[in-house]
Formats: sequence, structure tokens, C-alpha cells
Amino acid sequence: MGLKRKIKKISFIRDLGDIETIDGRKIKKGKLFRTSKLNKLKEKSVEYLIDDINLGAVIDLRSDSEVYANKDLEIDGVNYYHLPPLSDDDNPAVTRKTAMKVLKRISKLDGGARLHLQKIYRKLVSSDKALNSYREMVKELIDNPDKATIWHCTQGKDRTGIGSAIILIILGVDKEVIVKDYMRYNRSHYIKNAFAFLGMLIVFLKLKLARTLINLLVAREEYIRAAFDEIEKRFGNIDNFIHDALKINDEDINKLNLQYDEFEKRANKYNKNQNYFIAINYRIYIQSFSVFLIAINSGQPKKRQKEAIKTFINSEMYKKTLSMVKYNTFRTIFKPFFKALKKKNFVFCWHYMRLANYYRRKKV
Repeated sequence: MGLKRKIKKISFIRDLGDIETIDGRKIKKGKLFRTSKLNKLKEKSVEYLIDDINLGAVIDLRSDSEVYANKDLEIDGVNYYHLPPLSDDDNPAVTRKTAMKVLKRISKLDGGARLHLQKIYRKLVSSDKALNSYREMVKELIDNPDKATIWHCTQGKDRTGIGSAIILIILGVDKEVIVKDYMRYNRSHYIKNAFAFLGMLIVFLKLKLARTLINLLVAREEYIRAAFDEIEKRFGNIDNFIHDALKINDEDINKLNLQYDEFEKRANKYNKNQNYFIAINYRIYIQSFSVFLIAINSGQPKKRQKEAIKTFINSEMYKKTLSMVKYNTFRTIFKPFFKALKKKNFVFCWHYMRLANYYRRKKV
């Protein structure tokens, strides 16, 4: 049974679990959820979120007026964070009384709804308010490792879509995969949006308004690509956007990858079964990837490479991995890896990672 059938009165929900990263890892299922507003949740749905999903936090990305008009249902034991990336001027609450007025205003703009939304998406990755909002969102994910997190706006498409894109970028997902996942939104709203378009056309007999409405309701590649284009124009590349604009450091990147990586879940399973070699192999592969993604990327300056390695070596995760290697046999096996890492012999470490990945695929 799908999540939408289990969680009533919610128009959209998407589990980011099982999305594959650039290096073949997968995001842990049942931890990261992108949804629409939660103001109409039923009791059984709330019970499912608490008992089955183990929900720990809800991040509301709606503007102040939207929250006032449709406040989220309060759930006992679940932390609520209001982190709006847009102000009421950019994204006011739309009610039945104001819907037509808003629609007419947007239809009269140069470029219509499509250009309007492209500008909104550009603002979501460039304005100080939006960057502060998404930075806090990432921090909350890091601070809520053991339970699931939901982030949402009204529809679950625009502000929530950008939030999802940022998380997926940090977790090492390819840009084209992120675009494809963003477009999945339309699958849940195909029939609903078709009826909305036809209803507007039949009742008001105005094709321009009907087109404006559908362009506001659907996900289009040009919207999310406008955000990526703005990132490249303003910050040069994704890495600069994460480190300089969002101010997410390498240690936080490592933590996020460790917490929401499906391999870590499997490593814990093997560790419980005393298959220590495979468990440690998993952890080294997981913890090293985000570091090497930065450190051996030829497009990154040497200063950034050294900072990334230094951060990793001084991190708690590195120390934790060393402490897990309890037996002399394992210390002998992994000694060359750590020795090469300290000496910044990235080529050797990279080949070791490939060997570790090969071993993982053969044994699991």
C-alpha cells in the first residue's frame, strides 16, 4: 500500500529513500519525506506517522500568512520548525476569495506564470532569507538522526522541491537524478491538475487564466533548472554553493551522509551479526566518499582539498571508525588506508575505496 493511502488528507508525499548517489550508494528509506501541508491529517494518519514512520520533526516552509490560514496539526512528541524561505510578499496565502485576483495578477506579468516561477526558484537559492532557511533545515536533519523528518510547503512542489534538491546534492546525488525526482511530483497530480485546467476553462471561458493556473500547479524542468543555473551564475559551482552560501562545512556533510546512507543501516546489521569485516568495510566506504568527492576533484583548489582531509581526520567519525577496528587482523588490513590518508596519498586511497566497493558487492 502506498504512503498516500496510509496517510489520509495529504495531497503529496515522497520518501527520498532508495535514490541512488553518484557512486552507487542509496539513501536510507523511511527517514526523509517531502510532503504537502499537514493541516488536515486524520487520527489514524498521525498514529501511522508516529508508530510506523517514527516521525521526529516537521519543517514548515510556508510563509507566515499561509501558516496562519492553515496551521499544521500539532503532533505530540514531534518537533515543529517554521523556516519560511519566502516572505508574505513573495508567497502570500491564497484563499478562495483571493485566488482569482492572484491568478489574474500573475497572468498579466511579462512571461506569465512560467517566468514568474523561474524567478521564484532563482530567489530560493540566492536570497539571504532562503539560504538561512535551508541552512537551518540541514542543521535540523543532522540533529535528528534517529527519527524521520518531514519538510513541506503548501503543495510540496516549489519550496519543498528546492529543499529536497539541496539535501540530495549534499548526499551526493547527480543533478539529472534530482531533476527527474523533482518531476515525479506530476504523477500524483496529473488527474487533479487536468480537472483544474478544464474547470477554469469551462467556468470562466478564459484560456489565458487556465494556462496560468496549470503552469502554477505543475512541476516543469525549466523551474528546477533555473535554480541550478542561478547557483552556477552566482556561486560558480555546487561546492561553493554548499560551503560558501549555505555555510555547510565538510564535517556536517559527512554527518549527513553517514546518517542517511542505506549502507550505514546495513553496516549496523552486519555488526550485530559479528560480521565485523564487512561492517567496517561499509563504514570506511561511507565515511570516505564525501571527503574524496571534494579532495580528488580536479576542479577544486588545493586549499579546499587539504581542508577537507584535515576535517575528516579530526572528526569524531574518523576516530569512531578507528576505535571499531578492535582486532590486530583488521588493524593490519586497514592500516595502509589510514596511513595513505594521513600522507594525503589520494590516488592510493581512491584505489582502496574501489577495492572496498568491489568487496562489498561480492560479499553482500
